[in-house]
Amino acid sequence: MSEAVTFAVPHITLGEDVAAAVVLRDKASVNDGEIQNFAATRLAQFKVPHQVLIVNEIPRTFTGKVQRIGLAEKLGLAGPNKATCENEAALIAPRTPVEEKLARIWAKFLGLAAVGVADNFFELGGHSLTAAQVISQIENVFGKRLPLRVLFQAPTIDQLARILRQEKPATPWSSLVPVQPNGSRLPFFWVHGESSNAFLPRFLGPDQPFYGLVHQSQNGKPARFTEVETVAAHYLEEMRTVQPEGPYFLGGFSFGGTVAFEMAQQLRKKREEVALLFLLDSEFPGDDIPNSPKVLTKIPLRDKVHRHMRNVAVLGAQEKLVYILVRVRGKITERTARIGAILKKGVSKVCLAMGCPLPLLVRSYYILDIYGKAHRNYVPQLYAGSAIYIKSIPQ
Repeated sequence: MSEAVTFAVPHITLGEDVAAAVVLRDKASVNDGEIQNFAATRLAQFKVPHQVLIVNEIPRTFTGKVQRIGLAEKLGLAGPNKATCENEAALIAPRTPVEEKLARIWAKFLGLAAVGVADNFFELGGHSLTAAQVISQIENVFGKRLPLRVLFQAPTIDQLARILRQEKPATPWSSLVPVQPNGSRLPFFWVHGESSNAFLPRFLGPDQPFYGLVHQSQNGKPARFTEVETVAAHYLEEMRTVQPEGPYFLGGFSFGGTVAFEMAQQLRKKREEVALLFLLDSEFPGDDIPNSPKVLTKIPLRDKVHRHMRNVAVLGAQEKLVYILVRVRGKITERTARIGAILKKGVSKVCLAMGCPLPLLVRSYYILDIYGKAHRNYVPQLYAGSAIYIKSIPQ
């Protein structure tokens, strides 16, 4: 390259994205994809330009300086107003058969009518369990087995299509996802962070290495670890492949916070330093921090009927009908969910007994059932270190 500049361009979901304009040296032969792949080996994922323009010259001011503000419009990547920008961003449709197949897969599992090749999977509502379904479907359609971490590192159809076109052997399953492995600081390990795995690196900065620890059984195989203690020990083993010694920075969301708590306990027993333990919306059996009033006794059916009759008595005819329909629909949904859970439990048992991979529709139920039992059987011990505990309170 003879010259290059990065600048902001409008994006329909992100607001702004990164693009680059490049001037090649004489007789140089390189395309935009090769430049992006080269940048991906040296930059954090969010710094890699999602669009690369090869131009003859980069527009400058009359003093000869590059003016990044307004550069997108000068190079034809932005319209004169927001509506035009959004229309142009929305027109980034699939350009190849591979991108078309990926777009259909994403639209199916995200519940969208259409997906653009530059749209971020996690910005569209995807999370780790949905990502596992997408990765499994990709294997069915393309015949290639990809590790889950690929979707965190290449969260757009454009980026994922480039990876699928590469001929590389399948890598073994791992719970450890190197979301942002670059940086000079000690890494932060985030347990069961779901879609936040894609967002947190932006707030932590490019110099902060960030690793996610994701659920078991997302590849359809039976859970190897069914207790909080064994899950924590497994995650520590994976974590030490990146950082053999402390101090460690740990965090976890929901049940992942319980696992992170146990990881910290096991580290301290081995006299390893835990510099940060961050728990978000986690619960612990027995003496949990209360978040909302709980019903301690079962309300008799007679009292429920009297309460509903009093509520209906003060309503008009149409309001009475709405009140009754809402409650009936809720009961039907509740019963349907119970029947669905029974069916999923049966399917899981049959598949495990026959040695077959778990179908996509039951994997989430299966692993959450495992976690529920592990949580109930876990007896947390007094933690001698410091921790940050954040609990959301429903309004």
